[in-house]
Amino acid sequence: MATLKTHKRNGKLKGYEVAFGTDPYRHSVYLGKISKSSANLVTSMVTQLEKSRTLNTPAPVAATQWAEGLEDAMHAKFAKTGIVEPRTATTVEEQVERWLEIRKHSPNTATTIRSSAKRFYAVVGRDTLLRDLTQKHWEAFSDSMSDLSDSTKYTYLKNIKYALLDGDVVTAKIFASVRFKAAEVNKDRACYISRETIVSGLDRLLEHQTFENRERGAAYLACAGLLGMRCKSEPLALDWSDVNWANSYIEIPRVKTKARTCPLFSDGRKFLELWWISCGRPESGSVFSSVPCTRTVQRWLPRLFDMEFQKPMINLRSSCESHLINVEGLPVHEVTSWIGNSPRIFQNHYFQANKQIFDLALKVGVTG
Repeated sequence: MATLKTHKRNGKLKGYEVAFGTDPYRHSVYLGKISKSSANLVTSMVTQLEKSRTLNTPAPVAATQWAEGLEDAMHAKFAKTGIVEPRTATTVEEQVERWLEIRKHSPNTATTIRSSAKRFYAVVGRDTLLRDLTQKHWEAFSDSMSDLSDSTKYTYLKNIKYALLDGDVVTAKIFASVRFKAAEVNKDRACYISRETIVSGLDRLLEHQTFENRERGAAYLACAGLLGMRCKSEPLALDWSDVNWANSYIEIPRVKTKARTCPLFSDGRKFLELWWISCGRPESGSVFSSVPCTRTVQRWLPRLFDMEFQKPMINLRSSCESHLINVEGLPVHEVTSWIGNSPRIFQNHYFQANKQIFDLALKVGVTG
């Protein structure tokens, strides 16, 4: 039968200890400074576990559930005495892989998480046990990313923190010393391109004799600037069976966000259909087996649109969304569901002011 002992120092309670087993194999486990009722509960559960073990019968459900709910450190103490089975120690790599498997992240997000984890393993080691992680490990991981941008550092810290906390072994305390927040949006890189400019630029591309795969290039740029897709990932995931020509819509597969349906706007359809015809009007198969590299696109765009870009594909995509909401006046919730973000993300990251709206505003109050 288990018995409860008290530890006192200078007359003050220091903590409790539970003793169990028979001489000469009696064991004791220090419980720390907990309430008397909690200590009595531990004594009762240990007594039940000890009795079932002596009689070689299944342990009561309540005692089993209590043992399963113990924190790893306390469970390990009882496991050393043999009254409970030891838990399999989980490494940080096993935890991240388990989290990826359970959460079913999109391919792009999973790739980013694996990049975060690779950086984390380089600092703490793949085989480090979750229960051995400390605040110093987390601080070292944060310090190791001084060469990364603020936004990338934020993403890596967030990914690893959520993955580790999901294991119910690591406590939030170890993350307390490192404060991080999302980087501020850099508005200097915003560049609005009117829809008319995009269409005329793509027409110019089709007419240009020096460009190879002109139809493919125009269709690819139309995916970003006229259909609002994330490039390169979403065009590369497209299959011709996803394009419904009869009803003018595209089923965009799940890449970064969930799968969605987007209208096949007539100007965007024109360029995608030219590429489809040049491919032989296939019913299925990849729309783009490959796409132009970023450097090629950056070389094209200034010549096509007579303007410079810092983030060309993002500028095209955000211009598409801004046009649909601000110029066409379509409901923001509908447009963001087509584009694959949210009204908050649009307002903070994708909204681009344009001169056309400003010129309309100048007419307010004009009479005659």
